[in-house]
Amino acid sequence: MPVITGTRQARIKKVQEMDLEGYKSSEIASYLGISQKTVSRDIRDGKIINRFMVQGFDQDNFLGESIRFWRKIRSKSMRDSELCREENAKIGHRRNAMSAQEKMEKALQDAGLLTKVPEKLEISNVPFGKKAVREAALDFVKLINEIGTGEAEPTE
Repeated sequence: MPVITGTRQARIKKVQEMDLEGYKSSEIASYLGISQKTVSRDIRDGKIINRFMVQGFDQDNFLGESIRFWRKIRSKSMRDSELCREENAKIGHRRNAMSAQEKMEKALQDAGLLTKVPEKLEISNVPFGKKAVREAALDFVKLINEIGTGEAEPTE
């Protein structure tokens, strides 16, 4: 990989951010005071840098480290909750523990290692005043009832 100065790397990063945010090349060029050709070159070189950065990336190790991190946060939050005397602080620590648990579960689900289907579904703040929402909810309930009675064939 060619040597790229720190200043150019910072500009490439800014070009990539603006590109992802939906700015046109001409807008990026105007904002940064560079030519559109330089914007195109920075986008191209940014892709090369990104590919170089992920070479040798160990997904299993990263997932393991993430799970260890969220477990540690969850355990520490639960321990802090037990040691607290103030009820609001206890609740805050328990919320942190629940959030860490959710993040850990999400990481496992995203990796395809946790596939349990929820047994219960809670829906709140649904705008049933809108006809389309009422109709969709009714269709959903009918489908659930049909599958539950075996009238409809469930699909994966």
